[in-house]
Amino acid sequence: MRIHSRKQSFYSLLPVAAVALIALQVTEAQQPRPPVVYTTPARSVEFSFITTASGISVPLEAQASYTITSVGDDDSLSGTFTITLPNRARQKIADAAQSKIEQIAETYSRKNVQAKPEKGTACPSISLELSDFDIDVTGGRLVMSGIELRITESGDRLIQLFCFWTRQINANRERGGIVRSINRMIEGDK
Repeated sequence: MRIHSRKQSFYSLLPVAAVALIALQVTEAQQPRPPVVYTTPARSVEFSFITTASGISVPLEAQASYTITSVGDDDSLSGTFTITLPNRARQKIADAAQSKIEQIAETYSRKNVQAKPEKGTACPSISLELSDFDIDVTGGRLVMSGIELRITESGDRLIQLFCFWTRQINANRERGGIVRSINRMIEGDK
């Protein structure tokens, strides 16, 4: 009889445990997921400054990064490009624009810059080719052409999704589910 009562009390606890487990899952599911922000590592890029007054082109170099804000079904990315100018580049811009270095900011950003993974690229280093664009600055504009930045593989879940996404692109396989997963992570729960 004792064995029978132990079995009976064990089985009587199963519904209680199941309800507790379901309640825990529901509570976790209700927790909003915060957006995941990914910015490429800063990388040295070459670009030009073109003056408004004379059209003089000055070649420059600075550090740039790209914060991914969404992935499109057409294998494109959209994001914010940020460039940080060293003092020597700021001085060259100021000289060409006939202004003071204090009028030239250290950092410039441009939203909604489009990019695509370079053909055949894959982890451990995914090369992104950014579309050509300009950034208006005092006395002229920064002309960005042929800019390439990289996503570097890591154990991060979002990065692993980017790796899987590029493998699917290279194999010409369906990737709509991966694109939706990446965008859900980037956007978080709204």
